[in-house]
Amino acid sequence: YGHKGNHLIALGDPAAATSADLADGIHEFRQLADTYNRTAVFYQVDEANVHHYLDAGFVLLKLGETASLELKSFSLLGSKGQKWRSALNHGARAGLSFEIATLPLEENIWQELQAVSTTWLKDQQGAEKGFSLGRFERDFLAHCSSFALIKHNAKIVAFASVTPDFTHREEFRIDLMRYLPDTTNGTMDFLFVNLIQHAAQAGYQWFDLGVAPLAGVGETVWSRREERLIRLIYQYGNRFYNFKGLHDYKSKFNPHWRSIYLAYPRRASLLSILVDVSALISGGYRQMFGK
Repeated sequence: YGHKGNHLIALGDPAAATSADLADGIHEFRQLADTYNRTAVFYQVDEANVHHYLDAGFVLLKLGETASLELKSFSLLGSKGQKWRSALNHGARAGLSFEIATLPLEENIWQELQAVSTTWLKDQQGAEKGFSLGRFERDFLAHCSSFALIKHNAKIVAFASVTPDFTHREEFRIDLMRYLPDTTNGTMDFLFVNLIQHAAQAGYQWFDLGVAPLAGVGETVWSRREERLIRLIYQYGNRFYNFKGLHDYKSKFNPHWRSIYLAYPRRASLLSILVDVSALISGGYRQMFGK
């Protein structure tokens, strides 16, 4: 969890072996916040657990949806697999290659990864994020399980860090993903299809495609006022943040979608919470406003 302003903000649900343990974790975190006269907030909690937060006196606000691909349903065969075969063939013809690099990495690989990350950030005209978003922090990345590398003429042009697995190969997850802006079109498709194949061959059941922010938020006339306001960001802020493009890209894999929520106490200021969550992700209030 992170501390920003008057809020203790937990990322996701508490890690718990049972439903009862998860409920206890929610209560204990709220008690911890109360002890220090702070407000407990949970950011990006799963739809399967919303009843625990309601029982603990929290209000829920939908933030978007997360996509998971069931690996047994993914195939390169037949007409359904044509686009994925094409992605692999296109990448191969362009001279791309895929490999998994396990830790510890050689120093020259670290230097290449840093160069790709720095170039990507410069192209995005932004600074490193954090909290709910991966960042290039070598000490942290040195504890991931492996890296997926895309090379062109033996040079790394894209990479993704793979998070450690604590669930007996239930779900394959990536954290940080970066690529050179001038790399071959279709490089990310090449990366994803190869990674999905790698995860399936390693015995995983699901592949986590990550979050589509604001997807499915405030879409009906019965949606809460707060969700409809956030929906305006989705519609009118899309020229600055391609939320729709991100959702559409993940949809190509025909994943299972699950809603994620912000859980916060009933009398807390939602605006204040959203500002502090944004500042925590951005690295501070000045960074949040691009100062």
